[in-house]
Amino acid sequence: MTDTVLSAYTGDLTQMLSTLSGMSARPSFNLAFANLQNAYANQYNDKMQILQRQALDRYDTSLDAELSKLEEQLPKLEAYQNSVSSTVAMVAERIDQIGDLDVQNASLQMHAGLGETVDPTEFNNSVDNLNNMLSQLPNTDGTEFSFYGDEGVGDIRLNGVGIKHFTVDDENAKPPTGSSVELSKGMSSVNLLIGRLYNRLDMVAGEYDRVQARISEIKDHQQAQVADIKKDVAKQAKEMKLQIASQLQALSVSFESQQASNDKIIKAQTNDTYQPGSVVNLFS
Repeated sequence: MTDTVLSAYTGDLTQMLSTLSGMSARPSFNLAFANLQNAYANQYNDKMQILQRQALDRYDTSLDAELSKLEEQLPKLEAYQNSVSSTVAMVAERIDQIGDLDVQNASLQMHAGLGETVDPTEFNNSVDNLNNMLSQLPNTDGTEFSFYGDEGVGDIRLNGVGIKHFTVDDENAKPPTGSSVELSKGMSSVNLLIGRLYNRLDMVAGEYDRVQARISEIKDHQQAQVADIKKDVAKQAKEMKLQIASQLQALSVSFESQQASNDKIIKAQTNDTYQPGSVVNLFS
């Protein structure tokens, strides 16, 4: 009897144990899978840190010093350019002053030529004012930017342009003398100075453009280099991710395949037909 009853339950007991085994397999796998995912994530982060360090090592820093120097020089060039421009403007005002002096001188020379006594006080005061303004011209020495010399500004600041207090013209002197001669030479000196200063402005503008262009060239090169490095790191990161995903997917597929196989075995072991004469039939 006992053997018969046990025989009747043999199929159910096997099924129950297989089912319990299958039920416990999935949580265990999920836990192991999660731990494996974390391990892969840690490995990925470690490898990414190595890649980033290698990327920094690949970055070409040889142009950084040049870029820094150029960026420091650019505002200095701009300030120098403004200084030269201010000097040009101040010298141009002196041309107007010399023009006014020329008008005053013409009147004085005419009256002096007629033998009249002239009062050159206003003229002399204007000459003093002219020379004082010339002494205040801004410095235009550009040695710092390889523009050697000051185009004559320094000499004019110290000595003026040769215009002194009023004297009557003497055209018979060799060479001719008098305020008219001084004014003519002074005007020529100022015009020559302005021409030189405009040349200096052209040189400064050219250097400013060159520095700007070089800065842009270096930055474009660095940006392109960074983009290439980032692209390479991103490519390697993508490959690592795909490799990890592929390994995890393969593991998951393998588990699901095994589970499907186990389910078939459990189903095959299912037995709802009991042996004739079994006590179980008495309760069916």
